Amino acid sequence: IVQSIKGELVLEVKLVKDGGDYSKFYIPNHDEQLVDEPIPNPSLPTILSGFFWAVSMLAWIGGSWEYLKYVGLLSCAFGLPSIGLKAFRTIRRFQFDTNVLMFVAAAGAIALQEYNEAAAVTFLFSISEWLEVRATTRARSALSAIVRLRPEKANLLLPGSKEIVVIPATAVPKGAVVSV
Repeated sequence: IVQSIKGELVLEVKLVKDGGDYSKFYIPNHDEQLVDEPIPNPSLPTILSGFFWAVSMLAWIGGSWEYLKYVGLLSCAFGLPSIGLKAFRTIRRFQFDTNVLMFVAAAGAIALQEYNEAAAVTFLFSISEWLEVRATTRARSALSAIVRLRPEKANLLLPGSKEIVVIPATAVPKGAVVSV
């Protein structure tokens, strides 16, 4: 029943049937961590690729450090196999993607004897793949946490009589008015 008292609308609600079990509602503690899946760490080849790339960068000092540019080949040896396998699978499907592009860029840098550049391309692409997996895992966990917040019951406001009926949340029709 809607009444106007001193210019304010007041809704009086008569509870006809209460089938709600409020113990089923989940209210998360803000201190709780809502992560279901563990966030993956970078793979060992990615870590080794980064380490050897960092060592190969010391060749930029010059002089007796110049030989460290060959350590960039170790970085490529650890980082390129996974990229190469994905690139090969893509080429077999007669497609072209970033894996093919990165593999060609690293192979070209090696052919030009720019081992530091090849190591940089290899490591940075490997770490970007890890960051993508990490972001996807976190997004999936956040969505799972949101889904867990869904209540089991809903308070449906009947359009004609303005009465509230408690029904399962999955049975709420599209366009219905619910009381929260």
